[in-house]
Amino acid sequence: MRPLSLGLLVGAGWILQQLPLNAYGEGNLTEEVVVTGTRTEQSVWDSPVKVSLVNREAIQKSHAKNAAEAIENMPGLHINRTTGKKGKEVWIQGVSADRVLVLINGNPVSPSTGSSVDLTQISTSQIERIEVVKGATSALYGSAGIGGAVNIITSKPEEGVTARLSVDAGSWGDRDDKEGYYYVPNQRYDGLLSYANSDFAIKAGVSASLSNGYMSNLDHWDQPVNSGEQATSFISGTWYQSESLDHTLVYEYYFQEYENRYTDTKGANSFYLYRTDDADRHTVRYDGGYNNEAFELIWGAMHEDFTNKSIPKPGQFRQADITYSQIDLQLNHELGLHTFTHGIDFKEHTLSAVKDDVDELPSNKPFRSFEYYFQDQLIIGDLQLLPGFRYQKDNFFGNQFMPKINGRYDFVDDGDQVIFLRAGIGKGYRVPGLKELFFLLDHSSFATTRYIVLGNEDLRPESSINYQIEWGVISSSNYKASFNLFYNDLTDLINEEYSGESEGGVLVYSYNNIDKARIQGAELNLEVEILSWASLTSGYSYVDAQDLSKERRLPFRPRHQLKSSIDLDLTENLNFLLSVKHYSDQLSYDDNAKKIYKTTNYTILDTKANYQLNEFLSVYGGVDNLTDVTADFTDDFDRKPTDGRYYYLGFTLEY
Repeated sequence: MRPLSLGLLVGAGWILQQLPLNAYGEGNLTEEVVVTGTRTEQSVWDSPVKVSLVNREAIQKSHAKNAAEAIENMPGLHINRTTGKKGKEVWIQGVSADRVLVLINGNPVSPSTGSSVDLTQISTSQIERIEVVKGATSALYGSAGIGGAVNIITSKPEEGVTARLSVDAGSWGDRDDKEGYYYVPNQRYDGLLSYANSDFAIKAGVSASLSNGYMSNLDHWDQPVNSGEQATSFISGTWYQSESLDHTLVYEYYFQEYENRYTDTKGANSFYLYRTDDADRHTVRYDGGYNNEAFELIWGAMHEDFTNKSIPKPGQFRQADITYSQIDLQLNHELGLHTFTHGIDFKEHTLSAVKDDVDELPSNKPFRSFEYYFQDQLIIGDLQLLPGFRYQKDNFFGNQFMPKINGRYDFVDDGDQVIFLRAGIGKGYRVPGLKELFFLLDHSSFATTRYIVLGNEDLRPESSINYQIEWGVISSSNYKASFNLFYNDLTDLINEEYSGESEGGVLVYSYNNIDKARIQGAELNLEVEILSWASLTSGYSYVDAQDLSKERRLPFRPRHQLKSSIDLDLTENLNFLLSVKHYSDQLSYDDNAKKIYKTTNYTILDTKANYQLNEFLSVYGGVDNLTDVTADFTDDFDRKPTDGRYYYLGFTLEY
């Protein structure tokens, strides 16, 4: 761990041990089971791999409608808006979203932008919990997981018939587009229906969001936040063939239709134009499992088709088609003190893109890979060891071997208190995406900065050595605290950079490799049950991200983040949630003008309320971004939020 001193960790550990164990009375902070760190069930605090968690109860209390909203309060994570598209992506410990794996039940979600996953496309309607592994210390996940993995676990149907319907409506106040399609400017719907018995289970649901869009200034034509609609629907069926054998088949469909207005200026003339962005995604997944006293076998197959059609300006048309297919098999078995995990994955990924009948992707060669992973979990008293590796062979860059090792030691575990040290070292690896290798991204029609991005067939794969070390303390029932240091040594980091050239006023960018980069930092997390009806969750993270080749900070990464939430059960039926997020400055670079731009510090405050009227009906409401922090929409380099203060009310019916 360099150059951050291990003395920081030891000092933090001493402070954590001094916290009073019984200062807060009886509590109910629960031990929850996770699977992402080891792909076997284990308590979130007992796992040798650090796993962060948000559960169904927290998702419901926060009124999160998509995966981005569900994890935005998690320390060490930064939710950024996707470039050039409506959507949000997740950065982990300063590592950008195209280096973060997003999974549903352990299966990868294809990047809808060609490089990162838009988390707003994943509805929370069937999410049971979301687990996050930070860094490349797990052997179980492959290329693109340098920053870590976000695993979305879906719920299983309860026995009998269950049904849920949530509806809410909201407004940005004076910034609503009064000329939009919908009488109520913003609407969200979420429905779920399921039935299960001992032989089979079936579940279906739909989530939809409708919006007139957001106006930065009602006197202007420009509409910086899109109007339109998006919806996700799914149906799944499970057959319990026997007590030890089951099969699940899932089909999911997502679509979006978005439009926004912008002003294009040429000389002394201004043109009032529309931009559209439509997409649809079809996903089919089959999973099966067999277990007995000797071993557990899990298998699956999935295929996903994603199509994105856009009209960046009148007379232009672009269409991108992405496919993703995977077959996987995993075997778990025990031998003495060891629990072994073996797995194989076969993957195929294709990308095609056409603009105005011109192929923007000269090579339509698919990316194919074979991957094998192995892990050995060894428990000897208070010591857990988790060595493993992953081997990858692909048709573009050949073979790669990625070793990992994690460990955990419990210094104290007496039933009232647990004090532990958890650490991991792992090699990360990411091959360039098809977009980075071949794609011609043409944004020459943008109203502000006009640019194109050229793919680079000479890109080298990225690699990293990631270190994680954590000191943690858990009391019998009233608080949990941890201090974590991380260090990421990155080689050949792929970066989009200005080439120094322009064509007809259009800036030319290209992808290249940064020889050396370093991302290091620290996290401090605390969960406290102050009283039986009041709890506090707080997390602070520090990120120092450096381009060592140019001796400057990497862009778009706030150095300091502070996230805190107070959860108040004021009565048996009334809950109140207050969340605050503070972000320090972050830098951007305009390499053409050799200027540095800074997004200043900002703080966002959200308030939520929930009231259970009776067994079947609850009402909820809140104000998001109460501090009304918004970006300057005339500044391409301002990374503040696009949405201002938002008011909403809703209800949930459950049976």
